[in-house]
Amino acid sequence: MPFKSQAQRAKFHSLVAEGKMKQSTLDEWESATPKHKKLPERVGPKKSPIRSLAELRAIAKQKLGR
Repeated sequence: MPFKSQAQRAKFHSLVAEGKMKQSTLDEWESATPKHKKLPERVGPKKSPIRSLAELRAIAKQKLGR
């Protein structure tokens, strides 16, 4: 499985250094990640789309505290 971000890559390297992950697992992930692809520093959670006007109003009400 390829890495999704530089932060994930750094975390895996630290887990190997701490002995919590095998080097072979890290090597598999490194080989699955394309070398020419530049990874983002971090990847955030996916935002779900708002489906209706009522849902939009509920979110606005929640944020504004009304």
